[in-house]
Amino acid sequence: TTEVFRFTGYLLNSVCPAGWQSFGGSCYWMSWEAALEDCIARGGNLASIHTQEEEEFLALYSKGTTKWIGLRSNPIEGGYSWSDGTPLSHTNWGNGEPNNHEGREDCVEMVSNDICGPQMTKKLLWKFPNFSPVAALQV
Repeated sequence: TTEVFRFTGYLLNSVCPAGWQSFGGSCYWMSWEAALEDCIARGGNLASIHTQEEEEFLALYSKGTTKWIGLRSNPIEGGYSWSDGTPLSHTNWGNGEPNNHEGREDCVEMVSNDICGPQMTKKLLWKFPNFSPVAALQV
């Protein structure tokens, strides 16, 4: 089932929230399942990350935006598995993750957080999104 939300509040300068894409006066967010289907249709898969170096490369490629990765909880076997079937060999969970908040966090996204201070750089982490799977916002 696809849930669609319409934002009824005020968005300053018609800017979409972090992780959303603007198009035609609306903000869109693609679910993990839709992202996986799109990758497969293009002959690929969502990224599976097996080393810190690979994670840092993907963070540079994503230019500070939040992106789905192929990691998902596995309710049958427990734990987590990659959508391409490769073994889980590297993790970089955010503080307090994974926590399966309210029992509805199954899919994982990669996030770059800006950390203040002249000696610090972006910190990469994985987390579960805090919003429902699919949405459109009016701007």
